[in-house]
Amino acid sequence: MAKLRYTNSNVGFLFLEQVKAMSYTDILVSAHGAQLTNLIFMSPGRRIMEIFPGGWLEYAGQGQYVYKNLANWVGLNHEGFWRDPSTTPCPNPNDFKACFSYYKNQPIGFNETHIGTWLASVISKFKATPLPGQPTNTCECTN
Repeated sequence: MAKLRYTNSNVGFLFLEQVKAMSYTDILVSAHGAQLTNLIFMSPGRRIMEIFPGGWLEYAGQGQYVYKNLANWVGLNHEGFWRDPSTTPCPNPNDFKACFSYYKNQPIGFNETHIGTWLASVISKFKATPLPGQPTNTCECTN
């Protein structure tokens, strides 16, 4: 049976508590940020869903793919990105550095319908895919 666990990353977990929490995580939904480095403690075959503030696509460059690459490197399935379309545009669009900081510090909105549909899809794929090293329920038998 699947269990849903919510963890506020602002809570001061000890390092070993972080490792333990991640080792039990099947699907991680997180805003883009340094906390995603803990994905290395997840078991292969698990899933990552990454969320960004609006404007990040245009200003973050290759840095926005660092956790996707890390997930792939350790055998996880990165299930894509969601960028909040409701973020207020940068007030200084001609100042790259100012806009980068502006978008980096914006809160990320939550589109319940979109995120819920996306999560349901990821859960379905997770349930339908055998994890590495686990037997499948199929039989390659001959009569």
